[in-house]
Amino acid sequence: MIYKNIFLASALLLISGFCCAQNDAGPQGSPKKDSCPTCLVKDFAGQLLPDFELPLLGGGKLKLSNLRGKAVLLNLWCRCGANETGASKAEIPTLVELQNEYGAEAFQVIGVSLDDYASTEEISDYAREMNVNYPIVIGNTSSFEKRYSGVFFLPMTFFLDRDGKVVAREIGVQSRNVYVKHIRRSLDQEPAAQSRR
Repeated sequence: MIYKNIFLASALLLISGFCCAQNDAGPQGSPKKDSCPTCLVKDFAGQLLPDFELPLLGGGKLKLSNLRGKAVLLNLWCRCGANETGASKAEIPTLVELQNEYGAEAFQVIGVSLDDYASTEEISDYAREMNVNYPIVIGNTSSFEKRYSGVFFLPMTFFLDRDGKVVAREIGVQSRNVYVKHIRRSLDQEPAAQSRR
């Protein structure tokens, strides 16, 4: 009987969390602003994101803090629902275009795969299929949730200025204009070391 009660309580919690996410979803699977705030990480606006060093697809490692001096679009994603209507299918082509367009201006897209149930080979094949032209690191959802103090709604994108401080955060797939606006803000920030000269 006690196991039945535990199972029922767990099922109710799971269903209520799912309903919260579904009811608060906006277009393209992104939550509405100011909705379900307890299920999302904080936005870190004006702060440095917690640093990480993670393995890169294809070998080597990438440390976030080593990108200081560049404007960074940090895209946390997974292949989840990697079908024609999946979020990554909609978002990755835009990120590829933005890397081509702004890469020469000290701008870098970084993809963080939080695909906990996919092998590195599956992620690599998917990246190749999507013609990804930017580095992808392999992360782990639970470690990112601890590091960033919350539960992730993927995709989630942070825009960092040249000092590594967060200019903006977006949840879900956005229009290209939204990405461009944040990238321009990120690029407009002079690094603190240069501005002191």
